[in-house]
Amino acid sequence: MNKKYHIAILLVITLCSCISCNNESAIEKEIRKLNGHKINIPILQSLNDTPLKTGNDLTILVHIDSEGCTSCKMRLNEWQSIINEIDTISSKNIPTIFIIDTITPQLSKDIEQYKELKKQIYVDTNGAFRKQNTCPNDIRFQSFLLNKNNEIIIIGNPAYNAKVRKLYIDYIKKQ
Repeated sequence: MNKKYHIAILLVITLCSCISCNNESAIEKEIRKLNGHKINIPILQSLNDTPLKTGNDLTILVHIDSEGCTSCKMRLNEWQSIINEIDTISSKNIPTIFIIDTITPQLSKDIEQYKELKKQIYVDTNGAFRKQNTCPNDIRFQSFLLNKNNEIIIIGNPAYNAKVRKLYIDYIKKQ
């Protein structure tokens, strides 16, 4: 019985290792597919009617789909911290653009706490962004650092991953 138990544990560990390896290759594949890809940004209005302006040397773009809790996924508090950090390390104006598929009453309430971010949030109820771009379903791959041609330089959501945040900050510092 004890030997069967050890064999079962070894099988579970081996299976988990294989799944982890396959998961990493799927992540690498997604990054390779998107890296350098040009993002088409549709003409949208922000929540406070600020027109969307592109063509900056660098832009951070965050796409939030309508699945699940949009307010939870946005992590506005974390993004406010990231934007503040970027503002302190760079003299360039590096806009952060949030494109969300829908706006809910709860999200509207949450956004009111971050009035400075409100002008950076654009609602895309017609799904123009998704229609014009390859949009991964995984939230980890729905945020991008773009160059002035809207080509992806860095893929990943710095509000979800400290290593990705460091990548963004280090790249911006070098510019």
